[in-house]
Amino acid sequence: MVRRNQYGGIGRLFTGFLVFCLVVALGAAVTYLLAERNQRHFRMRNQGGIVFIERGRLLPVGYEPFAPGAKDLQSAYAPIKVPAGERVDEVENFEDRVELDRALFSLLAGWARARLQASDGESFELASSYVGRCALLPGLSEEQRSELKSLRADLAYRNGKRLAYAIADDFDKAVAELKLALELGTSRPSDADAWVTQMNKWAHDYRAALGERTKPEGAPNAPNGSTPATPQPSDEQPVDKPKGEAL
Repeated sequence: MVRRNQYGGIGRLFTGFLVFCLVVALGAAVTYLLAERNQRHFRMRNQGGIVFIERGRLLPVGYEPFAPGAKDLQSAYAPIKVPAGERVDEVENFEDRVELDRALFSLLAGWARARLQASDGESFELASSYVGRCALLPGLSEEQRSELKSLRADLAYRNGKRLAYAIADDFDKAVAELKLALELGTSRPSDADAWVTQMNKWAHDYRAALGERTKPEGAPNAPNGSTPATPQPSDEQPVDKPKGEAL
C-alpha cells in the first residue's frame, strides 16, 4: 500500500511537470506569434512636426525606427519634416509595409502637388524632394504609379520653364559683365559696346519668344549692371572677339 502511494505521488508530480512544460511551451509559442505579428506592423508618428516611420519590434508590443538595409530605401523612410501649413495625425498604424507605402505616397504626393503650384523656388525644391521619395517606395498601387508619372511630368515641365528663364537671365549677367568691362576701360571698347547692344536685343527677343516679359515662378534674380557677377576682373588681356561674332 505504501509503495502504491509512493508510485501515485511520483505519477502526479510527473503529470504536473508535463502540464507545466506544456503551459510554458504554449506561452512561448503564443508570445513568438504575437511578436512576429507585431514586427509586420508599421506606423507613422508625428512628433514635434517631424514624421517618423517606425516598425514593430520582435516583441509582443512596441515600435522602433524603421531602418531597411538598402541605402535608397533608407532615404525613402527617413524622418520627414512637416511643411508649413500642413497637418499630420499624431500616430497612424498600418498592418503591413504595402499599406504604409501607399499612405506615405498619398501624403508626399499631396504636398508635392500643392508646392508645384507655388511661386517660389524653395517650394519647387521641396516638391522635387517629395516626388523623389515617392519614386523610391516599392509598394505603390498601379493607380499611384500612374499618378507618380504625372507628378514627374509636371515637375519636368516646371523645371524646363525655370531653365528657359534662367537663359534669359544669363543674357543679363553677360551684359552686366560687358558694362563692367567698359567702366574699367577694356582695350576693346567698341567690341564690348557692340556686344551690349546685341545681347540686349537678343534678351528682348528671347523673352518675347517665351511669351512673357516677367519672370515666372521661382526664376532666379538677374544681376543689374551695377552688380555684375564678377566684381573685379583680373589684369590679364580680354579675349578678342570681332564685332558681330555669333555666340
